[in-house]
Amino acid sequence: MRKSNIAILPSFCILQRHINIPMTNTIETSISIVSLLDNEIIKIKGKPHVHIELKNMDEQYEAFLKLTKGKPTKFLTCFGENASISDQARELFSNKKRAEIKTAEALVVSQLHHKLNARFHLNFFKPDIPTKIFESEAKAIEWLEAI
Repeated sequence: MRKSNIAILPSFCILQRHINIPMTNTIETSISIVSLLDNEIIKIKGKPHVHIELKNMDEQYEAFLKLTKGKPTKFLTCFGENASISDQARELFSNKKRAEIKTAEALVVSQLHHKLNARFHLNFFKPDIPTKIFESEAKAIEWLEAI
């Protein structure tokens, strides 16, 4: 059995409007911090300057399953500063089977290359769930809570 690299941490989410939303559970992986917010949204905060490879995707999915207990939920994905992703990891990210854990996804981007990757994801892979790109985390959460 493979040993996991994840750690569960207590934490708080500070939004751009300086609203604190307590996090009930947080798992740190090698590429991100994954949290289940009190409003039942999974928040993925990508770490800066990481290159996401195929091997990282199983660790991420394991964290999602642990926090959601396998129940489909809404996802808030915040891209890490200057982070990148391999083609193989991008394909797995868009895999329909892996997407079954998501009911909607908001992609928060602040850099041009992330915006291009997010648009490519939406146009090429055409997610089966509501998916939208935002520059503001607060607006992304408002959208997720409204659907």
